[in-house]
Amino acid sequence: MKVDSEEKYIEGAKFASLFVGFMCAYLTWGGLGTVSDEMFLFFPKIFPVTLLVLFILTVSELKKVERFFAGGLSVLVLIPAIFYFNNYFYLSFYWHIPLSLVFIFLTGKLSFTETHRRLLTYFSGGYIGVMLVKLIMVTFNLGNLELWINKNLIAGATFFACMSAVILIDRMSLDYSLPIEGLVSLVGITVFYLCDSWTPMISYAGFLLISAGIKYKSKIRRSLENSKVWIVLFSVMFLFIPIITYLFAANDGFGIQLSGRVEIWQELFYSWTSEMGNLLIGAGNGFNAVRSDLPAHSAYLDILWRYGIIGYVIFFGGIVLLMFRHKQRRYSTNQLLCLAAFLVTCIHATMENYLSSFQWIPIIFIFLGLLISQSEKASALEKEIGLLNEVEAYDESALTDSETVDI
Repeated sequence: MKVDSEEKYIEGAKFASLFVGFMCAYLTWGGLGTVSDEMFLFFPKIFPVTLLVLFILTVSELKKVERFFAGGLSVLVLIPAIFYFNNYFYLSFYWHIPLSLVFIFLTGKLSFTETHRRLLTYFSGGYIGVMLVKLIMVTFNLGNLELWINKNLIAGATFFACMSAVILIDRMSLDYSLPIEGLVSLVGITVFYLCDSWTPMISYAGFLLISAGIKYKSKIRRSLENSKVWIVLFSVMFLFIPIITYLFAANDGFGIQLSGRVEIWQELFYSWTSEMGNLLIGAGNGFNAVRSDLPAHSAYLDILWRYGIIGYVIFFGGIVLLMFRHKQRRYSTNQLLCLAAFLVTCIHATMENYLSSFQWIPIIFIFLGLLISQSEKASALEKEIGLLNEVEAYDESALTDSETVDI
């Protein structure tokens, strides 16, 4: 009984460290005056510490190889957090990549209890509600509120909060989950509309469409249950998106300028390919177009610019390996929703720097944490069932042989 109680407290402490990072990331994009100002200043220090606490609490459960992997990444994460005070130091090669991978790995080791999922749901839903009230007040000049950050960033954070809330509500298996998910979606779409931000709205509509197919179309769900389908899908996507973007930029966007993004991408490709060092290991800092002074507006191109082809392969290769490291044969409906959310995020990231900005890490990669946590348990169960079936088959075979001899 005492052991169970200790395990419960340890799991609670693990989740608390994750929740602090998750909450601070959302507060960074909340536009809540002094609160968000403080988050921008201190998040580079807060987030690595939360990961260190999570690693310390989890290390006893890890295998030797896992300890070496997670420990090495944690050291790389903590170096700039401890020794550097420049908040832009995260642009260096050994900051964003290990920060993302160690978060995915450690979050996947959590046992998300019903209480934990409810807390994440309440926070995500609360964030969406606060953003709606804030935007209504700003839009209709109610009070003296001002937007601290641009509307696209508020819409982006709301987009992720909506997907997170829908996935978590679905996991609860409530009798009235569908109306609640509908309400969350309605509030989120209203926020997108007030922000005049169409890309998150289209991306969220895509997520809802895929989710409906998974939940209500058995043929779609069966075709997506196999993990091999997702491995191929993500691998091909990470490989070909930069190539497709290059072809798009090289042909002047085929007549579509995408709000000036095509010009930015043309300049980025020209500068990036002009030096072999940049091509292989990257420029080490963020890209800003000379003509418009705007960033890359594509996570894939931003990562290629900062970390080169080598860093790109390490980053996205690491994500795929962590996502599918457990040999689960068939995914549950909730896992498919997590995969759908990350898929839509990756497609959306072709237009924004979401995957390459460290303030988004807990917000985006929480989907993979939820996926991997369920996958580890499911793969262990599948293996156990497989062993039991083998034992039963062996027993039946032995019994048949015995009966044959007796006859």
